[in-house]
Amino acid sequence: MHIFSGEGFFLNEQYIELGTTYYQENLCRKLNDLRNKEGLPIELCEISNGRQDGSQYLVRCVFLDVKCKNNNDRIKLKIYKYYFAKALADIILQEWERNFVRKVLMREYKDKNTIEIEQIFDKTCGYLNGKGSG
Repeated sequence: MHIFSGEGFFLNEQYIELGTTYYQENLCRKLNDLRNKEGLPIELCEISNGRQDGSQYLVRCVFLDVKCKNNNDRIKLKIYKYYFAKALADIILQEWERNFVRKVLMREYKDKNTIEIEQIFDKTCGYLNGKGSG
């Protein structure tokens, strides 16, 4: 995943661009949750949908009420970025981490049978979720 934070040249708009190749649905769902459930005043602009050719999905999240002309706007921007960081951490912990662990196990233990790999996977996920030695 790629993250870019910037400022529009003409409108002085504040935005964050997020890109992913494999987890478009989860990213869209989390960003919509930020807007709809958390009430974050953002506009989502799809820059590249990445569906036709397998390229990266890229979305720009424009903060509608932040122009960074005063200290209050800068504080708002920091709060909004905190919400984004939290949402992305949730995606990583809920989806990407498990998929990454599975890929590594399949690559590193390809000589083991599927049942053994699943047992290792379950135990690893237990550690990652703070369940100790399982």
